[in-house]
Amino acid sequence: MFKGYTILKEKKVEYPGYLKEIKPSFEMVFPLATNQSIKSFLTVNIGDKVKVGSLLGYCDEEVYVPFYSSVSGVVTDFKILEYCTNKKVLHVVVENDFKDEKQLLFEPFDFNCSDSEELIEKARISGLVGLSGAGFALYGKYLSKNIDTLIINGIECEGYLSSDYANVLENTADLMQGALILQKMARARRVVIALKETFKDQIELVREKINAAEKYSHIEIYESADNYPAGWEKVLTNRITKRDFDVYTTECGVIVNNVSSAIAISQIFKSGLPLIEKIVTVAGDGISESSIVKVRIGTMVSEVINDVLEYGPDEVDILCGGSLMGAKMESADFPIAGPYNGITVLKRRSIVEQPCQQGCTICNDGCYLKLDVLRLLNFCRENNLRKALEYNVLQCVECGICSYDCPSDIDVRNYIRKVKYQLL
Repeated sequence: MFKGYTILKEKKVEYPGYLKEIKPSFEMVFPLATNQSIKSFLTVNIGDKVKVGSLLGYCDEEVYVPFYSSVSGVVTDFKILEYCTNKKVLHVVVENDFKDEKQLLFEPFDFNCSDSEELIEKARISGLVGLSGAGFALYGKYLSKNIDTLIINGIECEGYLSSDYANVLENTADLMQGALILQKMARARRVVIALKETFKDQIELVREKINAAEKYSHIEIYESADNYPAGWEKVLTNRITKRDFDVYTTECGVIVNNVSSAIAISQIFKSGLPLIEKIVTVAGDGISESSIVKVRIGTMVSEVINDVLEYGPDEVDILCGGSLMGAKMESADFPIAGPYNGITVLKRRSIVEQPCQQGCTICNDGCYLKLDVLRLLNFCRENNLRKALEYNVLQCVECGICSYDCPSDIDVRNYIRKVKYQLL
């Protein structure tokens, strides 16, 4: 029977009321890539002195995205390392002098004194990307016209991950300020903050802010069911506005941004500095202790997880992101970057695929897009590109429900992904 969702067995990491602080390393490493582009341009040379906020390079393939240092020190090397797209990309290595000397992108300012175009330009300069995994340049969405609804998404429906949840509790005032900033950038009439109905403390904090100040009184709260993929923007947009779109939410007059992105834009405009640290969930059955950490961008993941690894490096799978949509990395030899909201470490298991139970249709039942996943699987296994296209393989967003629910342990998403990448 069609459901369009699943209930995850992985429990959220509990927020203990504080964030575990990870100190900056002696050697910090910064990727010059986005999830959409690895074509980058360096603006530094080996031996150059940099500060917190110094420009290291940028991507400028479709939209401009600059990359900044989160520490002060000296550029010592350039490396090719894995990024969360599983592509090898250029990284800048900075030897940290631990002085944290700063170089402002712009003077801190009151957003109320700027118009939408000025705010969009400041967002462009800041290099802020979406902070929930996709990593699109934030300002790019706000170049669209005729936007009437802004959705601030805090549902965070993946198992284990509690980064957005903790960020909202830690920085509620910045969330509310960020919502107003993004509303002004979008020129939207309606603002909705979407939160999970089970997170009563989070909802109460946001509601208190709305009730306490007239400037927030127009902001709505949408309480979402606790299932997966309730936080996917296609699901969320339809449930809140009753609208649909093909590729981008802006097609139907809606912008969706993550709660952490709203918090970050407020902090960036107040400080004049780029985003230099992230709240990241470190979790999974491959480590001895899960936690929610505050860590500088550029810190190697190996330094974040080595003390809590329960098994040897060859006995675990390290995912950049959550357990369903996270990218499986070759090793922990990659740094924290802006889009990353979780590092999931799972004990490696030898799973033997069983024959597909052709009549069970569980993979079809969970697909929100109502794709014929069972037939798609068969065509993708045969590498039949023509038939896969006929059955809308490119519409799949790789949410992973089909693989997660499959009683035969078939990695359905991986078969579909391989065909998709041949066609894109």
